[in-house]
Amino acid sequence: MRYLISTLLLMPILFLSNGYAQDWTRWSLPDGAKMRIGKGKISSLKFSPDGNQLAVATTIGIWMYNMDTGAELALLTGHTAQVQRLAFSPDGKILASTGNDRTVRLWNTEETVEQLVVPSAGRNLFWSLVFSPDGTIIVSGSRTGIIQVSKVATGNRLLTLRRHNGLVEALAFSPAGKILASSGEDASIQLWDVDTGKHLSTLRGHEQPVKVLAFSPNGKTLASAGMGGTVRLWNPDTGEQLRSLVQLGLTDTDQEFPESTQQTAWIDALAFSLNGTTLASGDHHGTVRLWRVDDGKLLSTIKAHTNPISALAFSRDKPIFMSVDRTGVLHTWSAATGAQLSTLILSGHMGWGFALGFTAGGTTLANVNWAPQGNTVQFWDISSGKELTSVMLPQFGTVKAHAFSPDGKILASARDDMNIIGLWDLHTGSERATLAGHTWFVETLVFSPDSSVLVSGGREGIIYVWDANIGERKKTLEGHQISVKALAFAPNGKVLASASHRDVRLWDVDTGTPQAILMEEEDAGQSDAVALASSPDGETLASTAGGKIYLWDFHTRRLLSEIKRRSARIKTLAFSPDSAILFVGCTDGAIEIWNADTYLLLSTIKPHTGRIDTLTFSPDGRTLATGSMDGTILVWDWEQISQKR
Repeated sequence: MRYLISTLLLMPILFLSNGYAQDWTRWSLPDGAKMRIGKGKISSLKFSPDGNQLAVATTIGIWMYNMDTGAELALLTGHTAQVQRLAFSPDGKILASTGNDRTVRLWNTEETVEQLVVPSAGRNLFWSLVFSPDGTIIVSGSRTGIIQVSKVATGNRLLTLRRHNGLVEALAFSPAGKILASSGEDASIQLWDVDTGKHLSTLRGHEQPVKVLAFSPNGKTLASAGMGGTVRLWNPDTGEQLRSLVQLGLTDTDQEFPESTQQTAWIDALAFSLNGTTLASGDHHGTVRLWRVDDGKLLSTIKAHTNPISALAFSRDKPIFMSVDRTGVLHTWSAATGAQLSTLILSGHMGWGFALGFTAGGTTLANVNWAPQGNTVQFWDISSGKELTSVMLPQFGTVKAHAFSPDGKILASARDDMNIIGLWDLHTGSERATLAGHTWFVETLVFSPDSSVLVSGGREGIIYVWDANIGERKKTLEGHQISVKALAFAPNGKVLASASHRDVRLWDVDTGTPQAILMEEEDAGQSDAVALASSPDGETLASTAGGKIYLWDFHTRRLLSEIKRRSARIKTLAFSPDSAILFVGCTDGAIEIWNADTYLLLSTIKPHTGRIDTLTFSPDGRTLATGSMDGTILVWDWEQISQKR
């Protein structure tokens, strides 16, 4: 979101970023890791009741931010998968979270920020959360229509409510705690007596799913909104619709946006002012609207964000309200005039498709953060955890294939919608050469150990060998009949291994002639990504197919071992510097550690919550970097890991 700065120069802007890097990069690390780069992709955001804190649910945990100072307060870890939804207790002392690990967790946000209770969720994936006004009850709504009412102190289940046919999108308690409102995919709103579990009434009027609910401070009005783009106000005692707040583009109170435009029109956030006279709504366009509750008049329209709004809140102790979008850009506004006061940008949460590489000395790690505005190469000092600099690459779109040269000077990349390869100078950020020749997508790239040669594998089954200095094509290797998915050089740079879902082949790089076919099957299956890795001593090649690991003698071409596995699918492979250990990166965020001599599984760790995309050792062999789809990179001390194996 750095590109917003030019339009906001007259307002105070605070970036939550590298000033705190030496603190948060070392919080809640797995054993053996010494630094974390990135904070994980944002799932949802929630303001504390007083508006002084912001909780950010991510792929790796929950980040707590102080809204006065902009400081990271804590990283709450415990969920074993992406955190999805958050809810604060009315006094702000407890935070509830639900995630893809099918648990609901409660956290003490005062001082220690410790985890309190994990209410049993069974096999239900809960999506929505709300506390009762007295903070003693937590209610969670599942993706299968089940609503669970539990005791906060013990986590014991008190009631199970069933009325919805699918996902329970939103929950809200009346201020007196007598009525629970719930909404879901069936476009209706259900009202419940929480003390008895009795269903009170069904509110109908929305034509599209209702995504958000809010009670006014006096409890006399329930606001609802969602995909239809209309805010509706209800009397919760009678079930009567009081009025409809009509957006620009709609002509009457019974109209909603059609399904074809609902994603851009839908409303994701609602908040009442403290006196209940004003209602704020935030939509998928990034627009905030302020409405007068008593007559439904639109007071103002603010184009607040360029991304969908995730949360709105009025401060209890300041005359402001706040909006935050799903990328972590937060604005504060005058509650009296609607004027923008300040901007806060949460850094570290953008992007997840990391490419990793080390500089020649092994002291600096480079990673690429893909973004629609252009790709940024960031450089990090792996000793201090400090970001050193960054280089912008004027290349648009998501990159499908990428590789850093071993000497740390060049980045090769190919976009997912093109068959062109770009060679980028990492010192200047300029494009050194453009390589054309593939007739279909470029699937994989690899540099030779001395960085002089780049090899590319395409979906058409062709492999090209390029001079990495001048961008000239040197050789064409033909033999694969389907997409080339993985490439690996032998340490001497003379032999190249290539793999598809059907075969594994060896080539003489200098002459372009085939040396051997290690494996050839009609269909090896596509349940796994195809991966290759050569051991640093040049003795062993590892390959994958059909969920199995194959170890080959690089010299004799003999199959040494076929390892059968029962765990998650494989994404990537890497040998340790001494060639004794084979690391297997899996799609569930786990890393398997195998003895490359005995072919025995030594241990399995789960340092990431998303797919392991990259396992990379520094040139000096002292540091291991793991990059994941969860939006983070972990930097490991290899000596510490090797001592415990």
